[in-house]
Amino acid sequence: MNWHFPTCFSKSIIVFFSLILCGCQTFSKIPVYNSEKDESVVPPTEPLDTSEYKFSEIPIDKPGVGGALRFRMQDRIKLSVWGYPELDHVAEVQANGKATFPLVGEVNVAGQTAGVVRGEVRKKLQELSQPESPELRFGDIVNLFVWQHEELAYSAAVQPDGSITLPLVGPLKVTGKPLSELNTELNKRLAEHITNPRGWLIPEVQARKVVQDPVVSILPVKLTERQATVIGEVFVQGQQSLKPDMRVLDLLANARMKNDASLDNVIVIRNYNSAEPQYRKCELGKYLKGQAPMQNIYIREGDLVLVPKTTIAQVGYFIEVFFTRTKPVFDWYLAGQQAANYNSIRQLTNSVNRAAKEAFELNTANPTIP
Repeated sequence: MNWHFPTCFSKSIIVFFSLILCGCQTFSKIPVYNSEKDESVVPPTEPLDTSEYKFSEIPIDKPGVGGALRFRMQDRIKLSVWGYPELDHVAEVQANGKATFPLVGEVNVAGQTAGVVRGEVRKKLQELSQPESPELRFGDIVNLFVWQHEELAYSAAVQPDGSITLPLVGPLKVTGKPLSELNTELNKRLAEHITNPRGWLIPEVQARKVVQDPVVSILPVKLTERQATVIGEVFVQGQQSLKPDMRVLDLLANARMKNDASLDNVIVIRNYNSAEPQYRKCELGKYLKGQAPMQNIYIREGDLVLVPKTTIAQVGYFIEVFFTRTKPVFDWYLAGQQAANYNSIRQLTNSVNRAAKEAFELNTANPTIP
C-alpha cells in the first residue's frame, strides 16, 4: 500500500524536525539544571581570564543619591527653546535609542542624561545660527539698538534696493556687506549726533531656518518604570521596580530575603554590561547593628544585586568568577525571564553560591562553610 501525505502536511513535519534539530544545537551549549545539587555547571580548572574587563569598586565615601536620570526606550521628552515656541515638542525615545526634534532631527537619547541631550540639541541648533548666506537679503528685518538711548530702538525691513532707513542714520546700504562693517558705519554716523555712541544692528533673517543663541530645555514628560535585578537567597527573584533614592535594604525588603541569606556578603554590580563594571560588597548585617552606616548604598537603574548564603572572603575573586562563569547563565536567565523558567533561577542561585564558596575557600584555612 502506498501512502500519500498532503504536501502541506509533509512540509510541516520537515519544518517541525528542523526546529527541533536547531533547538538541540542551540541549547546543547547551555547548562541545564539536573538535580537539587545542580552539578551540571562545573567550574573550569584553567586560570580565569578577565582581561576584557576593567573592574573597580563602587565608592561609598560620597553616597549621593540614586544617580542622574538616564533616558530609556519609550520615555517621553519635552524640548523647549526659549524665544522659539514653535519648536516646543514632545518626542518619544524609539527602539533605536533616538528621539526626533524639530529642526534638529534625530538625537541619541537612550542611556544619556538630560544635560547631555540638552547639549547635543543646542549644538545642532547653533549650527543653524548662521544662515546659508550670512549676507542680508530683501525682506530681512534689521533691529537697531543704541546703549542709553532707548528712544532710538527701531526695526526696519530691507528694501528691494538693499537699504534700510534708521533714525539719525538715514538710508544705509546693508546687502552685500558683513555685519561688522555695517556696525562700524552705523556708529560713525551716530557720532555726528551722539557723543561716544555704542550702537549695533541685530538682523532677523526671514524665510530661513535660523536660531540665534538658543537656550534649550529638556524635561522628562513620562518615564517608563526603572528596574534593578535581585538574584540569590530571596523569594522574589529577578527584576524589581525602583523608586527614587532607593537603597539596597529597600530593594531586598521588596524581594523578601530568606533566613539563610548572608547579610554581610550582599554584592552590588553596576554597569553590568559594560567593559568597566563596578562592584561593592555591602555588609548590611553590620549596618543594621549601627557598625557600618555607609554600607546601605543607593541603588541605580540596571544594578544587579547578588544575595549569597555563603561568606565571601575575597570579593575581587568572586567578581572574576561571576563574570567568567556565572554571567553567561545570568544572560540566559534574563533572556528567558518572561517564560518564568524556575529551573534557570535555581541554577543561577546555585551558581552564585558556588562562586561565593570558592572565593571563601581560596584564602581561608580549614573553612567551615555556613
